[in-house]
Amino acid sequence: IDCSSNRLNILDLTSPRQWLEYQEQMKKDATATSTTVGDDMGQECGGAYTVIRCDYCLLSGMWKIWGKDFHFRRLCESFQKLLLLSHAQQPSDTNTRNQDGGDNNMSPITMEIFSGDILYDTAMKSSEKIVQTLLLEATKEVSAPDKLTSETNPIMVQNDSKVEINNFGESSFVTFMVTLLWQPSLEKSTSNSSAAASASLMKVGVLGHICSDLQSCRALETMDRTSPRLGVIAAPAFDQTSITANYYDQPFLPNRIDSYPEAKLSSWCRRRRPLERMFKEELPPEFLKYPSSEVLLTTHQNAYGDNNVTITHNNELQLLEGLTSNLFVLYPGGILRTPAVSNGVLGGYARQLVLNNAAACGVTVEVGPIFLEDAHAWKEIFLTSSISLIVPVSKLILPTRT
Repeated sequence: IDCSSNRLNILDLTSPRQWLEYQEQMKKDATATSTTVGDDMGQECGGAYTVIRCDYCLLSGMWKIWGKDFHFRRLCESFQKLLLLSHAQQPSDTNTRNQDGGDNNMSPITMEIFSGDILYDTAMKSSEKIVQTLLLEATKEVSAPDKLTSETNPIMVQNDSKVEINNFGESSFVTFMVTLLWQPSLEKSTSNSSAAASASLMKVGVLGHICSDLQSCRALETMDRTSPRLGVIAAPAFDQTSITANYYDQPFLPNRIDSYPEAKLSSWCRRRRPLERMFKEELPPEFLKYPSSEVLLTTHQNAYGDNNVTITHNNELQLLEGLTSNLFVLYPGGILRTPAVSNGVLGGYARQLVLNNAAACGVTVEVGPIFLEDAHAWKEIFLTSSISLIVPVSKLILPTRT
């Protein structure tokens, strides 16, 4: 039940996004009925998470895990940001009532406290074990030919064949989406020492999720199967004439830029729903022909996270990133530009792959702002994400008041 609207929300737990929303709600429900010290830690942010693409090679029976080290490192960084944000949301009065009715003076959470090697080493090992368990179950699933579907002929699994990992692209594979979620909690220290009497122990709950459509394809066919997307710019609706308006008013536009945008927090799955309703579900009929669309977040040209900026025209907007993707624009002269992480975007794994390999493709990379007023000069637009890797954008649209 959504307490704010008193509506029953039906969640499909095979969906990673809805599973994350479910876990966030479960944490809130547990917090509401718990008297354990610090159980509200992270409840407004859900948890830190990452999504990893895992390809199962049908010929060799081998797995290719895309950027595991990158994802695990960013998971740690996002968790640290989550704790900082959660601590900032705590009441200024740190005297919290404990279960016995007494006062428990909780010391402020600092980076030194929650960045201990033991805490993260334990969380990392748990994450590694969960990934291995999920992939083992996935292997059993795709090894059953009657459960594997294909757009052409059924694929017979040949686990006896051996293939080198560098020949992976020549083989058929099935893609799985693995989601790891770290949720924080505080527990009252049981130590008898005076130094620990007022301290709380940080613990990390690690959860995992895996899903796949079980469609098989070849690596070299991936781009052929990727349909161009419609890009919908999330911006205030202006008429053709200039209108003065507060950037974040009328209607309210959720954004990640004002709360650790470089962290991947599960609360964003819930917070972005108004954007999806406004710019995806309520699209005019003529745009429904596109198989999928992505909402592009924006900010003012000269402001990063300043909610009081007044803008007078759409041309003053700066494009940041998609709801679940990074943005690249190709300019004349072979200049490929993507917004900087310091400007309020999440640095994704596929984004990093493009940055590392762009020069070999004959383009020069610039990390910097993408202004809407330069749209006339754009040669190409594409999005990157850990699962889809690279997706072309064939059309961009702007909202109007009509």
